[in-house]
Amino acid sequence: MRQRIYLVLLAIILVVRPILSSVEPRIISLSPASTEILFSLGLQKYIVGVSYLDNFPPEVKKISRVGDAYSINLEKIFQVRAQIIFSPPTNVLRQQENFLKKQGIEIVIIDPKNLGDILHSLSLISKTVSLRQKPSARKETEARRQELLRSISARIKKIEQQRQRIKKHPKIFVLLSDQPYFTCGKNSFLNEAVELAGGENIFSDVDQAYFSVSPEEIIKRKPEIILVLVPNYPRKSSRLTGQKLVIDNINPDIFVRPTLRIFSGIESLQKIIIDYEKE
Repeated sequence: MRQRIYLVLLAIILVVRPILSSVEPRIISLSPASTEILFSLGLQKYIVGVSYLDNFPPEVKKISRVGDAYSINLEKIFQVRAQIIFSPPTNVLRQQENFLKKQGIEIVIIDPKNLGDILHSLSLISKTVSLRQKPSARKETEARRQELLRSISARIKKIEQQRQRIKKHPKIFVLLSDQPYFTCGKNSFLNEAVELAGGENIFSDVDQAYFSVSPEEIIKRKPEIILVLVPNYPRKSSRLTGQKLVIDNINPDIFVRPTLRIFSGIESLQKIIIDYEKE
């Protein structure tokens, strides 16, 4: 019975979808990164569903949870009458993609690999939503996008200027997990972030984005700074820390999520590197 009712409701939703398409955009974000970018662009009023992992900004708590890119809840997606879904690439999404597209839902994959891709994601999300906005709102979105890009460009320029003043680039180990030890290589935006700040990722020679490493290999590479991106990391009981400078007071989400907040993380890391050089 419940399944029959659901099918009837689904049929009704599909019938009225053409009518709804002329109204304001209705967006689902299946990744916290996309959600943050939507808020940065001032497009939060169009969000009708987010993932279970979303926690920033605080206002996101008021938005309905519809699963995530690894566990898509079709019933909830249709209940909120989504028109656009922003999502990272996953096998689960690929399996449902054709079906969702046939129902008139636009699927936009957001998968930044470097800092430039993060800025591209900003523009892609902005332009995708603006196509469904009213002309006046469209202009506001474009103005906001350009304002954000100008601001980030100015910040990057300042970061680069500061980097040129750093004489010794400290070796940095980026700790993403300690069970097992997980870190980043040269094919990641985190590696680029460390280098932009003025540091040297001790695994920048590894031709991978993210991978596990042994404690012995970490110690062998002699990091001077450990950037801890693990919540509640027990530094006192870690064999890695020793006399090294351990940075564990930066919110991991600022670094691990490919959003505009990463530039705040880079600025914070750069200040630490500059202070470290003075010691």
